[in-house]
Amino acid sequence: MLQTLVAYLPTLLLTLLLEAAVVAAIARRGERALVVRVCLALNLLTHPLATLLRWQWQPEVLATEALVVFCEWLGYAQVLRCTLPRALWLATAANAVSWFAGVVWWAVAVH
Repeated sequence: MLQTLVAYLPTLLLTLLLEAAVVAAIARRGERALVVRVCLALNLLTHPLATLLRWQWQPEVLATEALVVFCEWLGYAQVLRCTLPRALWLATAANAVSWFAGVVWWAVAVH
């Protein structure tokens, strides 16, 4: 179990770094620090839960990703008190970049 968790840490760290960078780039100047903190907090909840979901029940990757985007969308809207379209933009952009990076990483590592 501990070995599995340690092996998972690089993936979590990469996700945190990529998504924080994306939302920092999207955020308005005066709110960047808050948006990045919210991003990190949301990802520390959604990423481990989504990974556990994938390990246990093996749902489709895109279905899992859609669930993560949905949860983060609601999280951004609730915590930042921003509009739903803006919260969706933050959640979708960040997750699209990290998902694409994960696909590339998997393709390079497996092949």
